[in-house]
Amino acid sequence: MITADKRKAVFLLHQEGMPIREISRGLKLSRNAVRRIIAQAGRCPTWPAPAHVLDPDLLRQLYQDCHGYAQRMAEKLREEHGIAIKYSTLTRYLRALGISTPVDLRCERVPTNPERRCSTTPVPSGYRSTGLASPAGQPSLFALLQAPVSPVLPRL
Repeated sequence: MITADKRKAVFLLHQEGMPIREISRGLKLSRNAVRRIIAQAGRCPTWPAPAHVLDPDLLRQLYQDCHGYAQRMAEKLREEHGIAIKYSTLTRYLRALGISTPVDLRCERVPTNPERRCSTTPVPSGYRSTGLASPAGQPSLFALLQAPVSPVLPRL
């Protein structure tokens, strides 16, 4: 977004007779952005206010009725109340009102046990389990990988 000060500078420089290309280079804006600012007379654009202002009580009631499913809430608003609202806009309203807040489900379901953590300390090789079954009398794959490599290669 281009700040109001920068917009004013673009408009004043253009009124003083500076070419658009120089303004765009000096203020590090595209030439199209400079043209658009000049066409708007240096003022910030205003967007129309939203046609619908959602009632917070209605949103809370729908949130409970729909068990927190925002997509279903949007459908009900469209079908029953005649309010066409996009999903992203609805979720933004819900977050702003504090109705829908992200919940860390793992923390609610699994109690934290500080004694039971994954260990990152190395385990001696004799205690490792390969998880691969090997026929009786044959070394496991892990044991073969751990065996020292012979410095002399056999001749073929």
